[in-house]
Amino acid sequence: MPAYMYSRVSGLGVFLVIAFILAIAACVAAYFIFFSPRSRFRFTGFAEWLHEFLNFRKLIVTDILKILYVFALTFCTLCGLFALFAVSALSGLLIIILGNVCVRIFYELIIVIFSIHSNIAELNEKAGKKSGPEPDPGVPAAQAVETATVTLAVDPAATEKSER
Repeated sequence: MPAYMYSRVSGLGVFLVIAFILAIAACVAAYFIFFSPRSRFRFTGFAEWLHEFLNFRKLIVTDILKILYVFALTFCTLCGLFALFAVSALSGLLIIILGNVCVRIFYELIIVIFSIHSNIAELNEKAGKKSGPEPDPGVPAAQAVETATVTLAVDPAATEKSER
């Protein structure tokens, strides 16, 4: 290896170390800005979208899958059209029909997983709104459980009837 290549390789190593240190600093900053429980409702606009995106409440995979689905359908149809004229009419029609059906089934199975996720998230959000005010993020969960009291009213007559 020529001598000038060693300086490029060592320079690349320095940039990798600097990039690694900056990535750690960015992770620490992102944690305190976007991932802390207290920061959930304080953002608006792009910062809110970024908060939702970084906490995986906003998924972009479904949008990417839709684009890939259109690409796969177009590719399958074009391959079928080429096979229709180059190989045989039967093989071209089979590729167009069965290929597009198989692509549709494959993408539907993948999208079902993500729609289950979004439906569960929506149900959790609705259930959270009905249950009352948001818990205080400053109070640890164990302390909140200790302060909560549950009383059960037991009717002695009802227990005697159920024992018989």
